Amino acid sequence: MSFLPSRLPRSALRIVIVAAALLAVGCGDEAIPTVSDDDPAQPAYLQTPRGQRQLPPGVVAIAWEGQGETQFVMEEPLPAGYIVETVASGLDNPVDLAFLPDGRILVTEQYSGLIRIVDQGRVLDQPFAEIEDVVQGQLEQGLLGIAIDPDFQRNHWVYVFYVQAAEDAADFPSRSVLLRLTESEGIGSDPQELAELPFGPAGQHNGGGVRFGPDGKLYVTLGDTTRPELAADPSETVGKILRLEPNGEPAAGNPFLDTPGADPRVYATGFRNVFGIAFHPRLPDGLIALDNAEFEGDEIDIVRPGLHYGWPDGGGQPPIWSYLNGVGPAGAVVYTGDALPAFQGDLFFCQFHVGGMLHRVQLSTDLNRVLSDSIAARGCGSSVAQGPDGFLYFLDRTSGDLNRIALQQ
Repeated sequence: MSFLPSRLPRSALRIVIVAAALLAVGCGDEAIPTVSDDDPAQPAYLQTPRGQRQLPPGVVAIAWEGQGETQFVMEEPLPAGYIVETVASGLDNPVDLAFLPDGRILVTEQYSGLIRIVDQGRVLDQPFAEIEDVVQGQLEQGLLGIAIDPDFQRNHWVYVFYVQAAEDAADFPSRSVLLRLTESEGIGSDPQELAELPFGPAGQHNGGGVRFGPDGKLYVTLGDTTRPELAADPSETVGKILRLEPNGEPAAGNPFLDTPGADPRVYATGFRNVFGIAFHPRLPDGLIALDNAEFEGDEIDIVRPGLHYGWPDGGGQPPIWSYLNGVGPAGAVVYTGDALPAFQGDLFFCQFHVGGMLHRVQLSTDLNRVLSDSIAARGCGSSVAQGPDGFLYFLDRTSGDLNRIALQQ
């Protein structure tokens, strides 16, 4: 049994020895793939620079919980009767999706600036809306997150996050925008800017996730915009998760409302670049966030108000799960439906790297530990959501497909 520190500075993550795990690969079900740090041999995996390491055959990621054995993350068959099927095709660099109450699906296309409508398996020619001034062609910019107001039946509000193109093409964009649209006769109209958010000089780490929590508040993720020194500062919004009222104002009960000099919208600090957040019914006072680290150290955090989550210098709240290779977590949902009962209470998220993978993470009852982490499906590169039919829908950014896990007929 190896012991790994509960928190390390992610910019200098400790190298661990994985020789024992390498020997376990391919040895049959009786071999449990784990990592030990007390073997004097250093395998080939660790002899290449961070960010360039090739995983052993059949391994998608190497993960650890901070105290105990490190595990290989591998593909596992779906439960009996569960299948993966393509719902719709022809999307252009899709990033995020959200369901309208009538079952139509809204999908953001990163570079076209279009919010597409998927209706009964077909991508409609008429988009829901077009955001004309999005940045095009930059991996972490463009049209990103989308959320539907929980009171949509009354107010018809849809929220999107995008990075705005500069007027001068030679300049970097100067800001990100939280925008609210009002649906009218099936089309998004009357755009209202709810927040102008900072944008860094390098054009990276913009975050861009938007989700409503069970408390009816809007949660927005902002990366450190390549200014990590600001991630711990509550007076700055970069490297933070924000919590807002539906009108963009600071939400009631926010932890820094009465802190002099702090931005009252800040909910938690110390993140490098979160896009995926999810809410668990057993976590009434917080949420689950997936943070993108430097090469290694991508992590799953249980986030509670007012706490710091370690970027860039370590310390703060430790993650419940971390990766020794870059997986690029993007999009997340906790399954709470009845249609796929084997998934009840599990966390799902997309792995952007290695062509796109859908992780299934089983959590302990107290949500303080990961019991297992496996790959449920391929083709999940940007976002995953639970549909009103109880099936799991996910986007393949590379192929432009909308897929789902459903039941075999």
